[in-house]
Amino acid sequence: MAVTSTTLASACGAGATTITVASATNFTAGQFILVENELMQQTAAVSGVVVPVRRGLDGTVQGAHAASAFACTGLTSDFPNPVPGWPVVYGPCAPDGSNAASYTYSAAGAISPVPGVHVINGTGALAMTLAGPTGTQEGMVLIIESKNLHANTVTATPAYLGAAGTGIATAAATGGNLVLKACGGKWTVIGVSGMAFT
Repeated sequence: MAVTSTTLASACGAGATTITVASATNFTAGQFILVENELMQQTAAVSGVVVPVRRGLDGTVQGAHAASAFACTGLTSDFPNPVPGWPVVYGPCAPDGSNAASYTYSAAGAISPVPGVHVINGTGALAMTLAGPTGTQEGMVLIIESKNLHANTVTATPAYLGAAGTGIATAAATGGNLVLKACGGKWTVIGVSGMAFT
């Protein structure tokens, strides 16, 4: 069976034993579910779009997830099995392959200037802002992913280092990502795909 993707229809707290998905197509008891970078397993039949789950599998962090967070389900064989002594990374990850904190934004506003993967996934184009890093954040890496296939914008103040323009990055309607590193009180662009700067 192929993996089926959807999003969360409502936010999910760290202690929740159910998730509410936008579409429950192909959700079946016993299957694995990936919400951002947390692996879960469906424990019983779906009730409408409410899915009962067992959380934090394979060492993933049982955390809170915002509405519109990426979710997918599939057979256990559709997900990698951990090899003894080796970590398994699900969902968004840091450039070094380690698990990173994951944040989802479904409404326009400020992106938290903290390390991790920041996913923009609203129902339309979102205008986001990003404050400059502090001195104590020097060297920190922040990843921004545009997943909702709209022309999301991320305005950095001060403007990005290593990119032309005034500090506005606009995602292509096919998605995009931006890898930033804190350097001297500004965000330095160290990787970009599907984003244009103005």
